[in-house]
Amino acid sequence: MTTFFSVHSDQKQVWIAAQEGSGDHHVLVWVANDGTWRRNIGLEQDFYAFVRDLIFQEISSQDSITRLPTWPELDREKAAWLLTLLQQEQPVSSAELGL
Repeated sequence: MTTFFSVHSDQKQVWIAAQEGSGDHHVLVWVANDGTWRRNIGLEQDFYAFVRDLIFQEISSQDSITRLPTWPELDREKAAWLLTLLQQEQPVSSAELGL
């Protein structure tokens, strides 16, 4: 079973994330640029850390579905490095995560 999170830095939401409930238990983020979920290794490291830098607030799958269509794309100029890094990971569809 997949668990979904709203990830915050201070008071700002920075990611919609999903933690896979089977296999390697990867942490994925929604990438609006291509409409897929991608593994985010940095975020995954924070998720499994004893002391977290970010706040992971569990949300329902329905809440995730509601947020996805309005989630902004990553800026292709300012965050090109991050977009490239994420898109090197295997894409996962919402259906594969149970949405």
